[in-house]
Amino acid sequence: MEFLFSLFFLSGFLKSFILFFEIPTFIDFTLLTILLLVFYSLIRFKQVSFNISKKQVIAFMLLSIFYCWLIFSLEYTISPGYSKEKTLYFSINMIGFLFPLIVRSFNLKKFIKYCTLTTYILTMIYLGLFYYYITGFYSKESFELLKGFYLMNGLFLGALITILFTSKAVIFKNKKQDYIFAFVGFLLLILLGARGPIIILVLILISFSLVTFSTKFYQKRIPVSLSMRRGQWIFSFFLLFSTIAILFVYSPQFSELTKRTFSRLSLITQGISVSGSNELDMGSSINTRVEQINLSRNTIVKSTKNFLIGEGIGSFGMLETGKDKKSYPHNIILEIWVELGLVGILLFSLFLIPLVSDVQPKTYISLFLIAYLFLNALKSNSFVDLRILFISLSLFMISSNELKPKKQ
Repeated sequence: MEFLFSLFFLSGFLKSFILFFEIPTFIDFTLLTILLLVFYSLIRFKQVSFNISKKQVIAFMLLSIFYCWLIFSLEYTISPGYSKEKTLYFSINMIGFLFPLIVRSFNLKKFIKYCTLTTYILTMIYLGLFYYYITGFYSKESFELLKGFYLMNGLFLGALITILFTSKAVIFKNKKQDYIFAFVGFLLLILLGARGPIIILVLILISFSLVTFSTKFYQKRIPVSLSMRRGQWIFSFFLLFSTIAILFVYSPQFSELTKRTFSRLSLITQGISVSGSNELDMGSSINTRVEQINLSRNTIVKSTKNFLIGEGIGSFGMLETGKDKKSYPHNIILEIWVELGLVGILLFSLFLIPLVSDVQPKTYISLFLIAYLFLNALKSNSFVDLRILFISLSLFMISSNELKPKKQ
């Protein structure tokens, strides 16, 4: 069950490899994983229970109301074709949110293991292929098939590192092994060059450290463990930077990829240093997103109708390019407001706020992961593509994530 659900969870970028290596699946891979999950649930029906908690039922109902408003916007959308495709894609998020809630005993630890190992292996394969691409072995047209993997891979790596660091329970054999996997994941993230996930991950881990330190300080437990913790952190940072330095010197592949990453990060600092001038340049992708944000803000305040109910689902592509195609402002709030209006924002908030207001200690999926994913959603991806966010919100609620599970 957990392995099949991990394939569904990762199917978005698994499809990129399937396309690149021309592996025949006959039907869409995401649809295939959904059908396999349904088939497995039918033959193992006793593992499925519809006796979910009241809070979980309310959460799914609120998400369903948001989806109903999304469907209603088809009546007035300016997108004649893509709007229907986008509406269908959001239903996959609904399935991802619902499935963990109805499974009687979902092994969250096993699921995280499967996701971590699969993501790391695929990332290593991708980095090998990417090195050959930048050295001219692959053409731009053929490598374009892996673009979807790159766009989501950084987000997934950062999410898994966050879980490994913030989990109150051991994921692998022991906590040291968890930190080793997190360390390897961070190296892969640096090589990948995903600027947003790197910056947001660092901010989340700093926040986690500060919260942990202040909690221990408040509980007056610092004198007992501070020296050991300090030694562990110093050793971890020394190991990380020593490994990077050694690989940088002795591995031309590692050197080439890290140079690219730091070059991309430097564009942000250079852009910030000239912020407000006509010379603002933080790289083509960020420059495009700044333009999309400005377009979104102008569209929202253009009329009362736009402000309240938006231009309809899937309309951003028409607004930006005049073509009925996939496009979005890379900000979940602006995207919902442009397409579904203030009504859409309020309905989505009604779904989201009660979930994240749960401050009870969690075992695996914490608010730090939700914060990491939501911050990424403010700078990348369309809300219909954020399966990882909706599934993580669901996993945040299930009983196997409770630090002290309630007695049945």
